[in-house]
Amino acid sequence: MNMAETSVQQRVDRLEIAMEQLIRQVDRTSLQVDRTSAAVAHLSREVDRFKQEMDRFREEMDKFREEMRDFKEEMRREMKEFKEEMRREMKEFKQEMNRRWGELANRLGTLVEDIVAPAVPDVIKRHFNLEIELMGIRMRRKMGELKGEYDVVAMADGMIFIVEVKSRFNIEYVRDFQEKLAKFRDLFPEYGDRQLVGIIASLRLDDDVVEEATGRGFYAMAMKGEYMD
Repeated sequence: MNMAETSVQQRVDRLEIAMEQLIRQVDRTSLQVDRTSAAVAHLSREVDRFKQEMDRFREEMDKFREEMRDFKEEMRREMKEFKEEMRREMKEFKQEMNRRWGELANRLGTLVEDIVAPAVPDVIKRHFNLEIELMGIRMRRKMGELKGEYDVVAMADGMIFIVEVKSRFNIEYVRDFQEKLAKFRDLFPEYGDRQLVGIIASLRLDDDVVEEATGRGFYAMAMKGEYMD
């Protein structure tokens, strides 16, 4: 074999080796491609499953939001009804308490009147040296639109003593009494020629109330020890 043939044979051998290597590389690449394809297919299935789960999650979230919206609406409705019920009950409670306080105040006022009234003749006797000729308790009269009620009215020697009784006097009551006293002659014109004497009376009178009363020309009557004075 000459050198030319030897060279050709070597090239053929190298080519065969290269072809074998290429075939093995192709086989390995094909295997890798198959594996990659399988991995991609698996990943695709996982992605599809994830998308499906996300779709279900979105549906559940939408349902949850709808339920929460309904719950909030229900809570708002119930809270509105509760507030309305509480307002109604509070209004009824206040009305009932006002009624009871009014009844208590009336009973207390009547009790004080029952204590004051019997003492009026003695007080007038001691301070004015007059004997009571006629005395009325809770005298009421209405003439058209004009009306009034007077706790104690006592007449003696041309004078009329009008006693306003409160369980607890304040300055505003003293001012109201002056207006009330001014209507007496209109309501009882038969006593128009008699001198009116205003007296405020309670079991206890504060100094500022006494000062207000005396400043308006009234007398003040309260408990002094065991008797009214």
